[in-house]
Amino acid sequence: MNQRPFESDRIKWCTTKNLHQHYAVLAETLVGAGIAVWNPDFEEDTPLSEMVHLIKPERLLSFDETRLTMDQTSTSKSKAERIVIAGEDDVGDTIANMGGGDGTLCASTVANGDAGPPLWIFAAESYKAAWTVDAPRSTVIDPTTGRGYPSTFTANKKGGMTFDLGVHYMRTNVAVMFPDLSPEKPVVVVCDGHGSHLTLELLDYCREVGIVVVLRPPHTSNISQGEDERNFALFKPAFRVAKALRLMDKLDAIEEETPSLGMGDMVSVSKEPYLKAFHPEQNKKGWSMIGVKPFTRFVYWTLVEAERKQEAAVAAAPGVNHDVLTFGFKRLQSHAHAQAPTAAR
Repeated sequence: MNQRPFESDRIKWCTTKNLHQHYAVLAETLVGAGIAVWNPDFEEDTPLSEMVHLIKPERLLSFDETRLTMDQTSTSKSKAERIVIAGEDDVGDTIANMGGGDGTLCASTVANGDAGPPLWIFAAESYKAAWTVDAPRSTVIDPTTGRGYPSTFTANKKGGMTFDLGVHYMRTNVAVMFPDLSPEKPVVVVCDGHGSHLTLELLDYCREVGIVVVLRPPHTSNISQGEDERNFALFKPAFRVAKALRLMDKLDAIEEETPSLGMGDMVSVSKEPYLKAFHPEQNKKGWSMIGVKPFTRFVYWTLVEAERKQEAAVAAAPGVNHDVLTFGFKRLQSHAHAQAPTAAR
């Protein structure tokens, strides 16, 4: 019985064929939108040769969501982390381990290194203004105010990206950054195929205002999405540390009550981890790691190298199950400073 069905499904989709097609579609879309031009020196069979050159990277965006669990549960562990304090009898007393609800952070990066305004989704019937104080702004500057575009906020029962929020996000967090947006002056948005990104209402809205949506191949966002590869990889551990520190601050401020975190802490606890993880330098690294700026098709070539190594391993030891090697490309990456893979033989 397969104990890792999700990983097995990824194996079916994380192929050179799918990634090759994705880059081809994205390149053609960018050129058609006037955001990129074809590279006359491009060589199809030369690893990391740039298919196109981005001339308007400020009009290419990517976005993704992550859950914000307000207890001390790690997103990568099955058991909750706990803060324990020992009394005089050295018996540890758990002071924090239960949940305060799950919210969602929806964040975007721009191919020039900017970060768009975040969307915060609270797990509540409504949210209080106090929960939103001093939330991060975009690094894209609003010419009418001279400041970044502000975060936006909403709430629902599960604190998740529901189907109705896709068009809400496009309208309030993407289109707002482009006063000249129109079908003649489009913006390209790359995202995964989550249901909220594919509603008819969202597609109609995007077509009307000039947002072109390009989907990544299913189950490949773990390697083809800069937010996953770079930004959230930095954000999540920093967020867990920030929660622990906030709980300790609350412990110092009370005498008997057991401290806990709730929706009211979500934005303020997330702020510093967000600002570090979505700093322009990190955003640029994310776009480089997925092979879009520069347009090296890095993920495709890394898969080519991994498949070549797998074929060699199978030839050397026939009859051995080498499926695990399919994900060897993760270890081959040295990301922003990766050595060019050799061409497939």
